[in-house]
Amino acid sequence: MEALERLGDLNYLAIVVAAVAYFAIGAIWYQPFAFGKVWAEKSGIDMSQSPNPMIFVATFLAYFVMVWAIAYLGPVDALGGLEVGLLASLGFVGPTLFVNTLYQKKPWAVYWIDKVFNVIGFVAAGIIIGIWQ
Repeated sequence: MEALERLGDLNYLAIVVAAVAYFAIGAIWYQPFAFGKVWAEKSGIDMSQSPNPMIFVATFLAYFVMVWAIAYLGPVDALGGLEVGLLASLGFVGPTLFVNTLYQKKPWAVYWIDKVFNVIGFVAAGIIIGIWQ
């Protein structure tokens, strides 16, 4: 029951802002002028075709859930947020992407582009959550 009570103590405005920041970082990261061109080429994605807009809604919801989990883990300040963001991205996301890359036989450039993006996104989200606690 304590876990459910804790959900009410989370700063949901901070969670939304952190999810928006994560989404914005990705929007820039995957632009052709950044890493988008290489990522799309190596992934076999045609960037000239417009994606279904619902993919962006689903992406934001996924980021919201990840940031919510960071908030639940409870960083108490910016440094704690940085630590939680690094631990989550390097300890969970990185290995998951690694295994996916192995089985899907994707080029390692895709792995590194995705991994570094997620480290930056998690760290930024963790710091935002940590500052607002």
